[in-house]
Amino acid sequence: MNLLLLLAPVAVLCTIYGVIRRGRFLFLFGYFLYGIVVVSNELLLFSETENPMRVANVLIWGTQIILAFPNPLRYDGSKAFKTFSYKTFLVFTLINCYGVCITASIANVEPIIQRIAQVYHGVLAFLPLVAIVLISKNKIPTSNHQ
Repeated sequence: MNLLLLLAPVAVLCTIYGVIRRGRFLFLFGYFLYGIVVVSNELLLFSETENPMRVANVLIWGTQIILAFPNPLRYDGSKAFKTFSYKTFLVFTLINCYGVCITASIANVEPIIQRIAQVYHGVLAFLPLVAIVLISKNKIPTSNHQ
C-alpha cells in the first residue's frame, strides 16, 4: 500500500507536467500510471473484502488505463485527432469525478488519505478540461512527423 501512496503523486505530477509542457505522452502516461495505482488498490481491497463494487471500480479505471496507454502518435491538428482527444479527455474527467465521489464513501481509511485521494482525483478530473481548451484554441504544437 505504501508503494501505491508514493506512485499516486508521481502520476498526478506527471500529468500536470504534461499539461504545462503540452506534452501528450507525459499527460497520458500520468493517467495510465494513476489507473494502475487505482486498479492495484482496488484488487487488493477486493481480495480482502470480496465486495463486487471493487471489481466495478477495476473496470472503470481499466478503461482509463486502456485509453491512456501511451503511444508514439503525434498530434497533427486534424479534426479526427481533435475529436478523439475530446472524447478521451471527457472520459478521463468523468472517471475521476466518479473517483472524487467514491473516495468520499471509503470506510476504514484515515481522513487525510481520503482527502488526498479526493484532491488527486479532482486534479485529474480538471486537467483534461484544460487540455480540451488548449486543443480547441490550437495551443498544442502540431507535428507533421508520422
